[in-house]
Amino acid sequence: MLSRSLVVCTLAAALGAAATVTVFALAPTGRAQSGGELIPYFEDLTSKRGGFAVLDVKVKEKGHVGANAGSTVIFSSILRTERRGPVIGRDVVRCTTSGFGYDFCRGAILITGRGTLIIDGLAPSAGGAHVRTLPIVGGTYEFVGARGYVQSAKESDSGPGIHSTIHLVK
Repeated sequence: MLSRSLVVCTLAAALGAAATVTVFALAPTGRAQSGGELIPYFEDLTSKRGGFAVLDVKVKEKGHVGANAGSTVIFSSILRTERRGPVIGRDVVRCTTSGFGYDFCRGAILITGRGTLIIDGLAPSAGGAHVRTLPIVGGTYEFVGARGYVQSAKESDSGPGIHSTIHLVK
């Protein structure tokens, strides 16, 4: 899993174009009602320090799947405390379309001085305004054994970014 994240990081960094999970900095935090922790952030899709790649796949045979089955998007974004707030990190994610209305997504969130969070799961395919929830399946340092989810709310395909919150369960 880490070697794939490294490839994703390298590819996304090489692109240098603007474009949703690896984070490099200390993020503000709050306490969740369940005794967990909330870490809100804004993915800045307008930053020139982000990027994305689209890998289109031509499906040889398909049995009742959508036209985009197998297509993959790899992206990296600068993360801020809010839309015009200070930079708190970066994210890198890879999502592959199943062709059945769901995407398989995997990424890493690195928070300086705290550790790494890994996301890996299935989310409904969506364009335009939508909310996605992906599970947190582990982490390092302070986040060893971390569980919870990341929820992202996208306002439109042409908006400046995506509001997201990490929900850690203790």
